[in-house]
Amino acid sequence: VVINSQKIAPSLRQIWLEILQQVPNSYLVICHEQSQYIPEDIDNLFLEKLNQNLEKFNVIPQRIKQINAVQNPLFLKEIFSLSNVFLNLDSNTNIIALIIALETNLPIVSLNNHYPSFIILKNILRDLSLDDLICNNKNDYIDLAVNLGLNKKKIDEYQIKLK
Repeated sequence: VVINSQKIAPSLRQIWLEILQQVPNSYLVICHEQSQYIPEDIDNLFLEKLNQNLEKFNVIPQRIKQINAVQNPLFLKEIFSLSNVFLNLDSNTNIIALIIALETNLPIVSLNNHYPSFIILKNILRDLSLDDLICNNKNDYIDLAVNLGLNKKKIDEYQIKLK
């Protein structure tokens, strides 16, 4: 699940495509956070760049799902309850979305950084003894995301810890 595609750097698109490539039958759900301050053409540019790279990673377009205007917490809960893992690489991820993900027992894989939303998430995960979901570099992040994507039992273990 990705929130707010307007703020996603090209390197992050590549990381998610690498994960999709290595985890058969997985999907990337992009939740576009509509804003009056961000032109629609930025969203279109993001999707165009993403689609240009799908073939390179041998990922079919049907594995990318898009949802618009995610501002309703109940809607987020529904989306998260259908998901297995929240991949958090975006320094601008809304902390409310992260909390809702945890409320729905959705494990959050995150890359260690100094941004406020991550610091809050890191403290929550440590309090829950889930600090192994915090990765120190992009390779560890990809490895953990792929391992979780291929190991439903491990996801179930994390979901039990989050209850």
